[in-house]
Amino acid sequence: SDGATLLISVDGEQVEQVSLKLGVWSEVKVDLSRWAGANHELTLATTGGSSDLLDYVFLAEPMVYSPSERPKRVLMVFLDTLRADHLSSYGYERDTSPRMAAWAEQNAVVFEQARSVAPWTLPTTRAILTGNIPEKYPISKRLPAYLAEQGWATGAFVGNIYLSSNFDMAQGWEQHGCVNWPRIEDQIPKVKGFVERHPDRDVLVMLHTMDMHLPYTEPRAYRDVFAGEAPGELGDKATRKTILKAVDKHGEVVQDWVRDRYDNNIRYTDDQLMDYIEALQPDVVVIFADHGEEFWEHGGFEHGHTLYDELLKVPILISAPGMAPGRVTAPVSNLDLTPTLLDLLDIPHDTLDGSSLVPLTQGKEQEAFQNRVRSVGRPLYGQERWGVFVGDTKWTSFDGIEEVYDLATDPKEQADLRGTVPLDPLRAALGEGLGTVSPVLWRLEMGKLVRTPNDVVLTIAHPDGFAEAWLGQDPLKSSDATLELENGVVKVTYHSKRGSPEIYLVPKAGVAQVAGLTLTEGGQTLVAPQPDPLPEATGQAEQLWNTRIDGRPARLFYAVAPLPLSSWSTLDGTNDEVNEALRALGYMEHEESPTEDTPEEEP
Repeated sequence: SDGATLLISVDGEQVEQVSLKLGVWSEVKVDLSRWAGANHELTLATTGGSSDLLDYVFLAEPMVYSPSERPKRVLMVFLDTLRADHLSSYGYERDTSPRMAAWAEQNAVVFEQARSVAPWTLPTTRAILTGNIPEKYPISKRLPAYLAEQGWATGAFVGNIYLSSNFDMAQGWEQHGCVNWPRIEDQIPKVKGFVERHPDRDVLVMLHTMDMHLPYTEPRAYRDVFAGEAPGELGDKATRKTILKAVDKHGEVVQDWVRDRYDNNIRYTDDQLMDYIEALQPDVVVIFADHGEEFWEHGGFEHGHTLYDELLKVPILISAPGMAPGRVTAPVSNLDLTPTLLDLLDIPHDTLDGSSLVPLTQGKEQEAFQNRVRSVGRPLYGQERWGVFVGDTKWTSFDGIEEVYDLATDPKEQADLRGTVPLDPLRAALGEGLGTVSPVLWRLEMGKLVRTPNDVVLTIAHPDGFAEAWLGQDPLKSSDATLELENGVVKVTYHSKRGSPEIYLVPKAGVAQVAGLTLTEGGQTLVAPQPDPLPEATGQAEQLWNTRIDGRPARLFYAVAPLPLSSWSTLDGTNDEVNEALRALGYMEHEESPTEDTPEEEP
């Protein structure tokens, strides 16, 4: 290019002419104050030099705003994979976050019973940034868009591929930057620079860090705060796969070391974060997490798998003008963060699924929050899991098995109350929390297909037909199947992959009438008998039919699941462009390729 010029005009009158430098980003500010108070037409145009050949001019987020002598500063601190009970503010026996605890005691409200809507990053962040359940994300307005309309500068600096533009997470931000797996000390200068570039504008900026996510990368100075030398053959940058192998060989000593490393990273984050908060002195600070981490409390490790509180119970700490420091015991959700911020900033908004937490900090609406139904679910791995909180009662359903816990007396979820409490009201509450219905229905579990280059079609019919049918969620796309429901008959077409998602069926005749159900595949048709006696739907994975068709198993169970609405979007946790980065983060553990023996990549 031989250069280009940016021309800025108001009502046809040229007010600024800027010669642009080749390959250099330039910030351009123009004083429009003499046109204030009325409607005008602002025009941005470009012209080339003697030739327009290879002239490309990019304009990023032009904004008209009124300068402020005392602009507001709102800092959202997104601490990925941080469980609440490992923070000093939440009663942890270790001083993992002493500076945050001291700051919170003087400046913030600590929400003691905050929970996430899902056990992994993508659905949770979609809820956080819209105030709506994740299924509504494509039709929901994002938090930064609300503020941009009021002239705010909005920036997000994130370190998880699930927060990237590949997963539609950049929309609404004036500036959005994503790198894979930075330390917090790498993120803070970006946030600081963004704030400093807007000295006369209100600023919302989100700082996201991955320090509590595997593999742990705390600096050497923090390496021995709580953890000793790596046991066995483990290295300092152990991955999920190497840790699980070491646990099989060495047992609890490895589990303890992993927890210790996790705590090291909390202490490191505490120092870095509080240094910046003390320097910035923002007007509003919101510290939160997307989910926690499992450390074998219920046999599992890491996250994305279950709905136990080691994954769902997260920290929320808020400091804002007019919000007296203290502690709130009412149950809340990270779904409430967007309505809370909009309330604090006095910005009007649409009706949202979440609720502002401001009244709670004023001693109001305690009963309303206590009685509010909060639905959770959407795991990354395996089959669907759903759950609901009703007061202190927690109900979950997975693989046809339902569990019930009283969190007031059993916060560690060790005593399953299924069989001693009525299940139907809890089942119905799941749908209520999602704005749909959640009936008792059939779940058809099909085995993997034998590899074939051709599509395989499974036809499911019943004498009375099906009212509804759908495929279970499959975020990692381990299967490739489509479902059609036409005239009460279900047709599932399996494409190239071997995996088989769950099939949910709502028979018009009700779940008691099993006889006459037919499966047709590969030229074979099977007809289900009526179970004798017919098992009741007690939440114990009651099996209604067990057979094989076309060489693979087929099993029919009772289940409970929410009826998907046509306006809902599905969660896609894969992206061809960034799948290698997802593998580096350990998210692709269940995909068919690479094989199980392929070594995991390190970031």
